[in-house]
Amino acid sequence: LESLPAPPPVALSAGKSKRKKDLRISCMSKPPAPNPTTPRNLDSRTFITIGDTNFEVEADDLVTISELGRGAYGVVEKVRHAQGGTIMAVKVSREQKRLLMDLDINMRTVDCFYTVTFYGALFREGDVWICMELMDTSLDKFYRKVLDKNMTIPEDILGEIAVMTQALLASVSSPFTWAGGLS
Repeated sequence: LESLPAPPPVALSAGKSKRKKDLRISCMSKPPAPNPTTPRNLDSRTFITIGDTNFEVEADDLVTISELGRGAYGVVEKVRHAQGGTIMAVKVSREQKRLLMDLDINMRTVDCFYTVTFYGALFREGDVWICMELMDTSLDKFYRKVLDKNMTIPEDILGEIAVMTQALLASVSSPFTWAGGLS
């Protein structure tokens, strides 16, 4: 920190002078962030396995059917593979730090029964696309539908959801900070 000159004395009512403490801090400027690079050698194509079928997917072969959700870190779309007709969800994100965390979670939860299946990842025009199993709905959308119908979720079902959530969190336990985004 740089030392800054002291301000002039301030007169007090009793005729005494006292210096004010100077609480300013000199800020060092941060170096500019480097341009994002392709994480983990991703390409615009990948091989994915669904069930017993292994096939190549190129970013150009994925046709958007609809948008499933949008958040601060990207968009999730329902897509169809043009050649094979396979329907899947694709999370498209440009936010590198968050995306690498998402990829890490997907890789570590491959064997967890309670998560959607991670198929693979692509890189295209600065965005990373995470290909995964398409769910019927998300928990938050399901909950909104239940509330809209003035219904409640039975306690035994809530218990199952809690057990599944705990199993998911246990499968990613490590020196890792959970940032949400349960599917």
